[in-house]
Amino acid sequence: EISLGLVGSEMCIRDSGKINQELDLGYANITDAKKTIVFINVFGLRQVVKHLYAGLGYTYRKTEFEGNDEQSTEELTEKGLIGGEGNHGIRYYVTYDKRDNVNFPYKGYYAALRTEQYFANGDATAYVANFVDWRHFIGVSKVEGQRTIAYRFLARFLGGDPQPQNFSYYGRTGADIERGYQTGAYIDKNLLNVEAEYRVQTRWLKNKLGFAGIAGIGKVFGYYNDFNEAEWLPMVGAGVRYRILPYERINLRFDATYGKDGAVFYFGIRESF
Repeated sequence: EISLGLVGSEMCIRDSGKINQELDLGYANITDAKKTIVFINVFGLRQVVKHLYAGLGYTYRKTEFEGNDEQSTEELTEKGLIGGEGNHGIRYYVTYDKRDNVNFPYKGYYAALRTEQYFANGDATAYVANFVDWRHFIGVSKVEGQRTIAYRFLARFLGGDPQPQNFSYYGRTGADIERGYQTGAYIDKNLLNVEAEYRVQTRWLKNKLGFAGIAGIGKVFGYYNDFNEAEWLPMVGAGVRYRILPYERINLRFDATYGKDGAVFYFGIRESF
């Protein structure tokens, strides 16, 4: 499997009348700033034995913040969030996949360990990012796929000397989304997240309409706040699914979630996990 990704500018902080959310670093807020992320990932996986895959990849990541006024620029500079360098490195993958379908599983589980070794100036390790991803899908109805309980545990731990630009941004961790919070509202070195869904497929609209109840909780910690001091970030929500490709089980997805900071909505193709 080969994958390429590139993400550009994203508004993550807002003021009154704009896309409005504060950047919360545990001890202070920055109320008017813009974040830009650029990343490129290339990787390949090869089957070792049945269900077990291993692989290598290359990654580049750069995150920059820009203040929209003089005060925000000063605050970003004080916290080391301006002037960051792009880092590149190597990705190491190990995955074990027993899902019956990668797009919308009715049963099975998926486990992945990933290490990203980033370099600075080409000659020294800048930092290491370790990921743990566990997903479990349990059918709870007599008719396959009619009702499913799905949950995911996601963790990201940083080692070495990462810049604040490379910390964990709750709301999105690479391609993974922690729903209920706008990306960048909560930032720290490490991240934990658990999400669960109760998925229901109906016979409505020729068996294409489905619904989901959603709940989750997580936190970021390790630099601005230790684990006990960092606040938990719960969310609840509900979603609607419309199956556009039945054989591949690919859905259009709309989720409405509510966390500590208010409501956040999501629309896309395929599932959050």
